[in-house]
Amino acid sequence: MILPMENTERMIFPGVGKYGIPAIKPETDIRIDKLEWIPVNYALTAKDKATKGVHFYKDDYQFERFWNNPDKYIPLLQQFGAVCSPDFSLRKEALP
Repeated sequence: MILPMENTERMIFPGVGKYGIPAIKPETDIRIDKLEWIPVNYALTAKDKATKGVHFYKDDYQFERFWNNPDKYIPLLQQFGAVCSPDFSLRKEALP
């Protein structure tokens, strides 16, 4: 039996190629160069959300709440002009 890990059961995307990696299509209608980019830990208090982009280039603890409770934060993140996907660090304590 395989147990779901960290939201892997939430969305399954079709993959392509030998390894079945999902293809990510580029966004062509968003002018990301015109957005003011803010770190995710400022998302709750940001003004004029549609003119900002949110990035996750912070220490992991700053955005774990978004990962652990996505249904709570998705409506907030949808208000922004763009959102970069989170990228967790490979921490020594996370390795077997």
